[in-house]
Amino acid sequence: MAKYEQGTAPAVVFINGEVLFAFREGKLELKDEKVRENGGALHDKLIAAGALCVEDGRFDAR
Repeated sequence: MAKYEQGTAPAVVFINGEVLFAFREGKLELKDEKVRENGGALHDKLIAAGALCVEDGRFDAR
């Protein structure tokens, strides 16, 4: 699971009329399958928008 705090990112980001991501109460959690299928692209967009990565689900800590 990947976890983010809103930081300076907008609460909701749209691309081509679809929600790319939306923070709830300043937090966002992405399930493992969502993190893996995006191959880090969503992570990069979140960081570029000003979000803060609290836990990076792209890497297995075991």
